[in-house]
Amino acid sequence: MDDKAVDLVFIGHLTLDDTVLPSGKTNYDSLGGAALYSAAGANLWSNRVGLVSRIGHDYSPSYLKQLESFGIDTTGISRNDQPNIHIWALYDRDGHRYFIPQQGGGNYLDMAPVSSEIPMSYLQSAKAFHIAPLPLPCQEEIVEKLSMLQSLITLDPHHEWLEPEYRDRWKRLLERVDIFLPSEDEFITFWGIAKENDPERYKEWIRKTAEMGPGIVVLKLGEKGVLVYHSVNDRFFEVPSTAEKVVDVTGGGDAFCGGFLSGYIQTSDTMTATLYGTVSASFVIEDFGPLHMFEIGEKQILDRLSKLRLLKNFI
Repeated sequence: MDDKAVDLVFIGHLTLDDTVLPSGKTNYDSLGGAALYSAAGANLWSNRVGLVSRIGHDYSPSYLKQLESFGIDTTGISRNDQPNIHIWALYDRDGHRYFIPQQGGGNYLDMAPVSSEIPMSYLQSAKAFHIAPLPLPCQEEIVEKLSMLQSLITLDPHHEWLEPEYRDRWKRLLERVDIFLPSEDEFITFWGIAKENDPERYKEWIRKTAEMGPGIVVLKLGEKGVLVYHSVNDRFFEVPSTAEKVVDVTGGGDAFCGGFLSGYIQTSDTMTATLYGTVSASFVIEDFGPLHMFEIGEKQILDRLSKLRLLKNFI
């Protein structure tokens, strides 16, 4: 196999984000999008990462060159004649975050990649594909294509498509997904349940989710960490967040997905994968955007992983 062949493929949106913190601090035109945050999380552990996405006419070629300089394969990124997706990420005084699509920007559906845009080289070489949040019809179409391969499929749902009216469609979709990684808010919407202070109370519902198809279900709990279920041995475990500071939580869950996938492909061990994902998530929220992730040294990564391994409250 080609030494530079892509092992991990991340499919989803690439956005341009304008962020406003409660302090008034701002960061404009930051590269964003769940696919990029996930790829950045994986890139901490692997140099064989590729992206599949659509970008608009106002997405500067210099941005792609920057990603390529970090070792990200951009073969799967196509450009169209619409404006790129532009997002306001606004925080209120209590720390609640709101994502608001900007007028004049591209929309989620038109800027969503389709399976025919996945390069043949990726289909032939990739060990795993992560489908970042996209409109449900887009995720269905991509999973339909990828399910014909032997590659692992992981999926992070889009929060706007988890209402009960879509339950039957999710049942069909999750039959073909290996690892499902919803956030806590998405999960409670999906099942129509109350938010719990004690994650233990979610276990019944996580098992029900696994019965729909995915062998591994990862419930992302934000600052509380993650609750992971592996159905093969009916095992649950929790891993806490290990962030050392928080600047902007945008992309934390996405970076977790990337780190988790990289760890799972390398080790086939769910616990190790969770530790990798937790480390990735901890780094991304320490600054604006995902680009600073590509400048983190190996020693920093391994030091944080070692500190996490020393914790005993998740064993």
